[in-house]
Amino acid sequence: MKNIAYICLPLFLGACAGGGSSGGGSTASTTPFTTFSAIAPNSTVQSTGGSTQFTYTSSAAVSNGQSISGATLTTKYDASTTPTSISIQSAQGASVSINTAIGDTISTSGGVILGASKDTATNIIVSTGFEYQSFGVWAAGAGAGTAGAFSVGSPTAVANIPTSGTASFAGKSFGVYGSAGSVYSTLADMTASVNFSNRSIMFTTANTINNDTKASVSGLNLIGSFAYNAGSATFSGGVVSISGMSGVGLGQFYGPAANEIGGTVSLSGSNGVFTGSFGGKR
Repeated sequence: MKNIAYICLPLFLGACAGGGSSGGGSTASTTPFTTFSAIAPNSTVQSTGGSTQFTYTSSAAVSNGQSISGATLTTKYDASTTPTSISIQSAQGASVSINTAIGDTISTSGGVILGASKDTATNIIVSTGFEYQSFGVWAAGAGAGTAGAFSVGSPTAVANIPTSGTASFAGKSFGVYGSAGSVYSTLADMTASVNFSNRSIMFTTANTINNDTKASVSGLNLIGSFAYNAGSATFSGGVVSISGMSGVGLGQFYGPAANEIGGTVSLSGSNGVFTGSFGGKR
């Protein structure tokens, strides 16, 4: 099992300080995502899955909903399979993109793609450290705009999900916290303990930090309990934060034999909203 390193940079500071969002995504024909190992040079690859989103202004942050499907992540790669453009279409209506051809910046390090528009108002974080899935977050807008999270990839066929035994999945979670006039991104460790016999999942995040300041935000550590029905590859359930926010998690298994797990969470509280994505592998 390869080691996955995650970096945390002050990526979202620009989302509250000037400029508009970036455009100009690729118009090339797309190849459906299967695995990261299968990505070819000079290709445009599209993954599908779910998302959650909120809208923020100078006075409030309001959730726009959550879905297990209807979201897409489109990435264009050059001859060295280095990403040159990234576009996210959320199921809730947001459309954001980063494109180096128009002066935006994209960097990759430690299993993470970081994208920022040239005016710094649109920022994207994408995890690419797994074989069968991507997950991440975005923020687009100066003082007012949209932020959200997505989970996309190659879902496990229902017939290939184990019906007995247990498994532990470990990975990471990226999130965005929003309140009146500001947003910041978060990074956390994620674990999911799955009981395939009774189709239940215990979900936790820990060691959450503010991705911009590197400060601990333990109040955004999460605890959730998910379940899925027989004949289904998708799960859902309640999630709460240590600080008292509450909401819902949605997700699914990825890979040919439930090799990975991923999804999104959406929570709200008295002072703000939190949206996040997560991914893990056995």
